[in-house]
Amino acid sequence: MAQNIEHKKSTLDDGASIYQRKDEREDSKSIKEKWASLNGKEKRQYFKDYFLGPILLGTFILGLVIYFIYSMFITGHTSKFMLAVLGDDLLDNTAMEGHLDTLSEHWDFSKKEKADYDTQVAVNKGVGATTGESTFLTYLYADSMNAVIGTKDELEKYGYYFTDFKAELSEDILSQIPEEAWCELTYETQSPDTAKETVTTYSAIYLKYTIFADNIVNSAEEDELILVIPLSTGDKKDKINYNMDFFKYAMGLELGD
Repeated sequence: MAQNIEHKKSTLDDGASIYQRKDEREDSKSIKEKWASLNGKEKRQYFKDYFLGPILLGTFILGLVIYFIYSMFITGHTSKFMLAVLGDDLLDNTAMEGHLDTLSEHWDFSKKEKADYDTQVAVNKGVGATTGESTFLTYLYADSMNAVIGTKDELEKYGYYFTDFKAELSEDILSQIPEEAWCELTYETQSPDTAKETVTTYSAIYLKYTIFADNIVNSAEEDELILVIPLSTGDKKDKINYNMDFFKYAMGLELGD
């Protein structure tokens, strides 16, 4: 006997997407169409959810590739240490390179190993700068900068990436640093679980209290120039802590063997 299905009740609502025309379904819209239908706040969230991650990852990978190509093939040497100065008009560059030559001798670098000095890294791409914030952050993520000199205003918001000297240094070292040399910086972080922002304080060093004080040539920035040491995430094969060796050298402390 034939089954009577004329009045069989459907389990789907009349408005279910299967009954809609294809061009009416939300999932059939192109990215361009979806974007056009969003307001400003929704666009920002959509960008963060779907585009920000891949863009940052792509920038990071590209930065690594460029850095290693530059280190291995263009400069013809292996960069074992890098001091980044955020501006080429702040210090006597020849004198600073001389300091790095002294450290290279202490570290017993070979002819193909080098302590690099870079004044073209910037957090705000301006006149004379060949990089911007993305490259600066890439160097930090790649553990490719061992020390950074710049103004307090430029570096304060990146505190999460730097060593808090007062929290990390031994009492023996801290006791040899004058109190007026410390520069207290603050930055805000936002919890991923809540909208609450936390203000964190960490300590840097005013450059005018280091052995590089006589190498400052831009007197307008003298009181604002600071030295920070990025947190090291890598495990150096030769087990030398170049970051802290540089800090000790800057403060006129004994480096040891």
